[in-house]
Amino acid sequence: MIATGDDTTGAIAAALANQKFGQAVSIAYGVLHTAIEAFIAGEFGAVHRACLGLRAAAPGFHHATHLLAAAAAALGQGEDAEAAQAEGLAAAPQLAPFYQRLASRRATIRRFIPTMKCEVVADCQYDCPLCAHGELRQRDIGYQLSLEQLQAFLTATLDSGYLIGQLAIHGSGEPLLWQQLGPGLGEIKRSGAVCWTWITSNGLLLHRLGAEELAQIDCMDISLYQGNKKTPTIREIVAGHPEKLFIVPMDDFVDNPGRSAAPVPCPCLCAGPMLAGDKVYLYCGPPVFGAGKRLKRNPETDLALWSRVGPN
Repeated sequence: MIATGDDTTGAIAAALANQKFGQAVSIAYGVLHTAIEAFIAGEFGAVHRACLGLRAAAPGFHHATHLLAAAAAALGQGEDAEAAQAEGLAAAPQLAPFYQRLASRRATIRRFIPTMKCEVVADCQYDCPLCAHGELRQRDIGYQLSLEQLQAFLTATLDSGYLIGQLAIHGSGEPLLWQQLGPGLGEIKRSGAVCWTWITSNGLLLHRLGAEELAQIDCMDISLYQGNKKTPTIREIVAGHPEKLFIVPMDDFVDNPGRSAAPVPCPCLCAGPMLAGDKVYLYCGPPVFGAGKRLKRNPETDLALWSRVGPN
């Protein structure tokens, strides 16, 4: 049973009203993770209902919830699936490419991966002390995902019969500093291995994105921190692309309750595996690299934490 009714909505609303943002995020992600489990089990109708409920309770989760709802509708059967797809497109017309890509590979999908992280660059203009990706960024100064590594990953994904719903490009540094950004986005789009590309950026280089690169991006969240001198320019660019560019105000870092006992620099609630170089890690960066450092385990050599990229 996926709890997305009045109790969950009320709990999230109460947490937000009391400025307990971490608690609200935890509740919402708990629902989302349960929905992912239902998705994997083939309970598409339950997933769609869960996503609609969560979207109403926590609008900030627009990407993950829309994507799961879209996948559930596209993979489902019968009149309910058609109604779900129509409802999803009415709520988020920008998801049309997601439906099309998912439907085009429906017959050949051996496994659907709702969301996956892709680490493309370690460099960042900021050096925030509580960055969730701090340990990951520092593991390999100057790291850049090569085009060859990306192509090998996409080929292995296709050869394995996998389809990735959302490929989240969010670091571990600033994605717009990735030297292969334009060619890489093109490879991802053409491959057919990914339905939806989502970038999280600080926006400092947003003005440098050309029309071709913007066309390859399905969605971009821009974390707007205080003191960003390019804020007016960023807001102007976002206003011109409301279907794919979203500003996420970052007035301050999310507080980390019990920071001294936490296994990571700050809360990480991402779902899905992570590509870094020629390795696929079971978890996103902070739980692997931050916790690994505290436990005196080397994520680079611990074979329990990753698999080499290749067909499965």
